[in-house]
Amino acid sequence: IQSDVASVKLKNTKYSYLPSIIGGGTHGYNWGQTIDQFTNQFATNRVQYNNFYLSSSFVLFSGLQNYYSQKIIEIDWQSQAYNKQIEERNLKIKVATTYLQALLNNEIYLALEEQLKLTRIQKVRITNLIEEEREPKHKLFEILAQEETDKYNILKANNDLNYTLLLLQQLMDMPYHSNFNISTFDTISNSNSSINEIDISSFPELKLSDLNIQKQELNTQSTKGRLYPTLLANGSLGSGYSGNSTYLTPTGESLSKPFGTQINDNFYQSASLSLTIPIFNKNTTNTQIQINRLESEQLKLDKEKQVLEIQNKIEQLKMNVSNSRAQFNSLKSVVKANEINYQNSLIQFENGVIAYFTLLEAKNRLFKAKSDLTQVKFQMLANNLILGFYLSK
Repeated sequence: IQSDVASVKLKNTKYSYLPSIIGGGTHGYNWGQTIDQFTNQFATNRVQYNNFYLSSSFVLFSGLQNYYSQKIIEIDWQSQAYNKQIEERNLKIKVATTYLQALLNNEIYLALEEQLKLTRIQKVRITNLIEEEREPKHKLFEILAQEETDKYNILKANNDLNYTLLLLQQLMDMPYHSNFNISTFDTISNSNSSINEIDISSFPELKLSDLNIQKQELNTQSTKGRLYPTLLANGSLGSGYSGNSTYLTPTGESLSKPFGTQINDNFYQSASLSLTIPIFNKNTTNTQIQINRLESEQLKLDKEKQVLEIQNKIEQLKMNVSNSRAQFNSLKSVVKANEINYQNSLIQFENGVIAYFTLLEAKNRLFKAKSDLTQVKFQMLANNLILGFYLSK
């Protein structure tokens, strides 16, 4: 819509080069003494009068202000295209990162369900050992407490997942559905891992900054136009009727001239040139020129700052992708080691070598390792995805 508004304004500026044309007509009556504009005589009785005219004015020169105004509107129109690109990219990033957060929450939820499953397996085993009088009954209480903790963690993880799915549907302007599901994937992309040099000059933010600088320079030129004289060409034509305009008949009777006769007789034309020269306006124009120049310098500094911010953001994303990939590969070994440790602790617990608390510690370390692996994986996916959106402009 904003792009269409700018387009309409751009079309309108092209009409500013055309002359203005005004037409009008008047019909009225006058009572009392007045000077008739068509007879130049005093009228004392009620007099009907009519006036019809067509006038035009054309700007021959005004310091090129119309030209610069058109260029400014052209820049506004071009800017909307870059604003649209930025809005689209930012929305894609929001939707994509929320989708990845939903996937992460879903994996955490599934991992906690697996934790509960393991706890219940232990509960069955301990119950059997207690029935065989091979283990004391108090060991079952520890597992029952852990089972309730696992249930709470699953409930919390499910709430987090549902909330993320709500945000995702809202971002996509969809009505909320509790049965809304998302597709999962397990792909680790390496497409951006080898990128070293990135040309950021074509980023829409910087293109927009360039246009704003150009626009400010055009504003300065347009303001300078106020220092020049303004030359206008004016023209008009018209005619009129007055009830006070009379003629004498051969019999000596005074009658009003017919309407059509007066319209022909009173037809007039005029043309003129008017020149307006600015001499002194309290230094307002020069002050505005100085302000425009300073604002132009500020925009240039803002662009330099923006370039640094984009460069920093890209470098941070690249480093985050590289670091999270290294962490991901390392954590896979950590998970494997903790799986072996947990299986070994399980055997020791069943043989009565270690207490359940020690087994629980091993299980929690395994869960933490898996959770860290999952989070690092999705951090890498998110950073890689965001980097890809920036590279695609």
